[in-house]
Amino acid sequence: GKLDGPVKSLAVRGKTLVYSGNNTLVIYDLVAGGGKPLTAPGTVSSGRFLNDTTFIYTVSGGCGPQRGVVMSVDIPSMQQKEIVGTTGNL
Repeated sequence: GKLDGPVKSLAVRGKTLVYSGNNTLVIYDLVAGGGKPLTAPGTVSSGRFLNDTTFIYTVSGGCGPQRGVVMSVDIPSMQQKEIVGTTGNL
């Protein structure tokens, strides 16, 4: 998928590349050549594979009411869930 603004590669595992741009996370299949975008709850700061089917990432918090969160993504189903969240930075 095409993202506006700066794009950052987060991790590669097997045939899967995960990259982000602002509040979008893209799960990209390097073999098939297609990407599936997910909307993150804020600006993605970093991420890593936990195993072959689970990706975890952090979203920046900041001053004021912004929340810092750790999210997980189940790659096969593309379902996201919040693991932990706090006001401010993690």
